[in-house]
Amino acid sequence: MRESMKRIALISAIAISALMLVLPCYAFPVDGITVDRAEIDISGNDVSEHLLFSSSSVYNGTLELWIPSDKYEVEYMGNELTGAMQDSVLSINLSEQGIVIPAGKNISLNVSYSIGNIFDYRVMYPTDEMVITIHSGNYLRGSIPVRYDGNGIYTSDIASLQKGDSISIEFAAEKEKVSISVIAGAVAVVFAILIIAYILKRRGADGMLGKESVEALELRKRLLTDALKTLEVEHEKKKIPDAYYRSIKEYFKKEAIRVLRELDRRE
Repeated sequence: MRESMKRIALISAIAISALMLVLPCYAFPVDGITVDRAEIDISGNDVSEHLLFSSSSVYNGTLELWIPSDKYEVEYMGNELTGAMQDSVLSINLSEQGIVIPAGKNISLNVSYSIGNIFDYRVMYPTDEMVITIHSGNYLRGSIPVRYDGNGIYTSDIASLQKGDSISIEFAAEKEKVSISVIAGAVAVVFAILIIAYILKRRGADGMLGKESVEALELRKRLLTDALKTLEVEHEKKKIPDAYYRSIKEYFKKEAIRVLRELDRRE
């Protein structure tokens, strides 16, 4: 009986020692993963992404990527990565791929896939900054404001995206394009509104709303309120097409709600 107890105690000690050796190698701070910067390039039906991930502590668990396509490639340091795809979400086990995100540092992944005439995107992790560049000869309409840089190139800069946020951009067919005169009339108004968006982005580019002062939040609220009022007035005057109006209004309303919630939390 005493011998059996000794064996059990010895086995338990060995098991605990083995567990202590294994545990430090695996950290799973799912809430601590962020995307410092996401660069998305859309050219025709081809999409390429450069994603910069960081973690608050050492992480080698599962990383999820939103890929709305059956044909895709994911690359890390020249090596192709594989994973399990379900409902447009690719789950990659970093440990199986021999990848570790060091605490306080980052890794970059390159993702490429094809789409149809609609780009639908879901944010999987809090994202500090996202830059979307679009090369298209078609008319665009979507849930985010974009600016036209000339030569068929559109750009959208977005800051402080939250997990679960969605982005949708539709590439309208030629017959659905609005007239050049209507677009030209709307450009000046849209440009003025986008200046406000740029100011808001710059003021919030260093972090989440939780890091801003109450005074900065109040300024964001006033700018957003003024932008929404201007948008409504110009839309009623038929200076802004419905497609532009809906996408820009949705963007500013979502930002305003986030600011109001943060102000309420501070009270």
